[in-house]
Amino acid sequence: SPPSAGPEDAAVALVVFSDYLCPACRGAAETIAVLREHYEGRSLRIVMREFPLDFHGTVAALAAEASLEAHAQGRFWEMHDALFAAQGNLLDRTSVDRVAESAGLDMEAYRAAMDERRWRTAVEADVALGGETLLSGTPTFFLDGKQWMVDWSRPETCIGLLDEALRAAASAAEPEPVSESESEPEPEL
Repeated sequence: SPPSAGPEDAAVALVVFSDYLCPACRGAAETIAVLREHYEGRSLRIVMREFPLDFHGTVAALAAEASLEAHAQGRFWEMHDALFAAQGNLLDRTSVDRVAESAGLDMEAYRAAMDERRWRTAVEADVALGGETLLSGTPTFFLDGKQWMVDWSRPETCIGLLDEALRAAASAAEPEPVSESESEPEPEL
């Protein structure tokens, strides 16, 4: 399953398509960090999808693959944050490897995964999924399956809108009140 934060059975799901070489995605990553902290233990699931843009070259795809290896090692968010922090220095495989080391990955397992391109198909599947949704750029957000047009540079705006979505989901999940006449059994004839 893709990297995520929040309960699997969350009432609301936020899916984010991102590229580690995209400057706008770096800004969105800061908001995502605020959302992860704000909603920790609550009914919001944040799901990350890889969408390396072709014009960023092969390094964007390598960074995406590296993040999925970090996910396999249980260190996705450390790698995610480290890749965005190093964004201006991601020039080649060696620079991505340095980020992986700084994020605390098991480097022997990491190198094996990267050498065999273990996560390439998963990244390509995310790109294909983005293509099916007619994604044209990054970052792109989907809230409960619908594209979410939001000013991601303002975490407080996102929190307000997500709180509304959570309230709506909670209201929809509440059972309808049963009237007295409905709760009494019909007499048998």
